[in-house]
Amino acid sequence: MSLSSTTNEHIQPVVQSLKYDFKRDKLKILVIDDDPVLVKLTCKHLSPEGYRVETAANGEIGWNLITEMQPDLIICDWAMPDISGVTLCQRVKANSDYPDLRVSYFILLTAHSEINYRVLGLDAGADEFLTKPINPYELRARVRAGLRISLMAKSLARANQRLLARNELLASLSLTDQLTNLLNRRAMDEGLPRLLQSLEANSSSGRVEHDCICLMMIDIDFFKLVNDNHGHLVGDEVIKAIAGRLQNSSRPDSLVYRFGGEEFLCITPDLDPAQALELAEIIRCSISDRPININLQDIFLNLEVTISIGIAIANKFNNQDTYSLIKQADYAMYRAKNLGRNRTCISPI
Repeated sequence: MSLSSTTNEHIQPVVQSLKYDFKRDKLKILVIDDDPVLVKLTCKHLSPEGYRVETAANGEIGWNLITEMQPDLIICDWAMPDISGVTLCQRVKANSDYPDLRVSYFILLTAHSEINYRVLGLDAGADEFLTKPINPYELRARVRAGLRISLMAKSLARANQRLLARNELLASLSLTDQLTNLLNRRAMDEGLPRLLQSLEANSSSGRVEHDCICLMMIDIDFFKLVNDNHGHLVGDEVIKAIAGRLQNSSRPDSLVYRFGGEEFLCITPDLDPAQALELAEIIRCSISDRPININLQDIFLNLEVTISIGIAIANKFNNQDTYSLIKQADYAMYRAKNLGRNRTCISPI
C-alpha cells in the first residue's frame, strides 16, 4: 500500500466528520447596515442561495441579534452612527460567552480602499472586506468562501471541545479509584506535595496558605478475615461502604484517598492535634457504630467492622515531606493496631 493511500484513509474520516449538512439547517447570515437600500439589495442578492438572512438597521440592534441567532456569517457596514463595524467586530471576536461567535466569518463593508483602513479592520478581527458599491457576483462568492471557512472552524472548535472533555474525563479516571470513586494513590502523589508547599510563605505576600496539614492513615481491622470467610466480592462491598462513610464523616475540605488495598488516607488542612483527634473519632465511630449491610444476590450479611487510624501533622516548623509524613502516620496507625485496634494514635509533632 502506498503512503498516499494510507494517508487518505486516515484523512477521509476526518474530512467527512467536518462536512456540514446544508439540508438539515439553513446557514445563518446577518446583514447590519444603516442604509436600507443597501440592506435590501444585499438580501436580494443572497436570498436565491437559500440562506436564512436577518437584518439590523444599526449596531446595537445588530449586537442583540448576533447574540440571539449566533450567525455563521456577518456582513457589517464600517461606518454606523451608534456602534461602528470595527467595534462590533471586536466584540464578536473577543466574546467568551458564545464560543461559536468567535469563529463566525465577519465581512466589513467599506467605501475606503486605503491600506490603513484594511489594517485597522484586520487588527479588529475582520476576515474579509467588500468595497461599496457591492458587486453581487463578488458578494455571493465571498459569502460562499466565508461560510466554508466559518463552518470548518466551528466544526474544528466543537471537535476540540469534545477532545478536551474526553481528555478531562481520562485525567479524572486516572486519578480516581474505580472501586470506590475516591481519589487514588496517583492523585495523592500529585496533590500532597502541593499541599505541603502551601505551608511555606508566599514569596509575594509573605503569608502561608495553611498553618498545618493533617494526614490520617486509616486501615480496616482484620480485613483479611472478611475476604477469607466471605470472599473478595463481599470484601469489595465492605471497602465501598467504608469509602462512603469516610466521605460522609470527614470535613468538607478533607480529601479522602484510597491508598491501596484496605488502606485509606484522609488529608485535611488546618487541624491542630486536638481537632485532628476529634475528627478521627467521628470517622472511627461512623464505621464502628453501625454494621455494614451486604446484599449480593444470595449473600445477606451484617458485618461488624472497625478501623484503626494513625495521625501525623505537618506544619512550617517540622518541614515534613510527603514520604516522612506518610511514614509517621503509618507508624501511628500500627501503634493503634498494637494497642488493640479500633482506636486512634497520633504521632508527636
